Amino acid sequence: MTTLAFEPSFDGGHFMEQMRGKRNHRRKPPDPRAADAMQRREMVAEAAYYRAQRRGFEPGHALEDWLQAEIEVERTLAPH
Repeated sequence: MTTLAFEPSFDGGHFMEQMRGKRNHRRKPPDPRAADAMQRREMVAEAAYYRAQRRGFEPGHALEDWLQAEIEVERTLAPH
């Protein structure tokens, strides 16, 4: 199995534990001009979590959620 550089570890419980504290509140996204690689990754992880949550955390969609979240974040951060 190939591990992709952009793919987080979705080993089930670990992802859920990592994101559990973010469930009940939404943070204001950081200023797009100041978004560095770590901030982008955090934004993608949060967006992927919310995508999974809307689907009821149905298994088998982690990579799809991550990739779609990357697209959403890039659109948000892209200069207009």
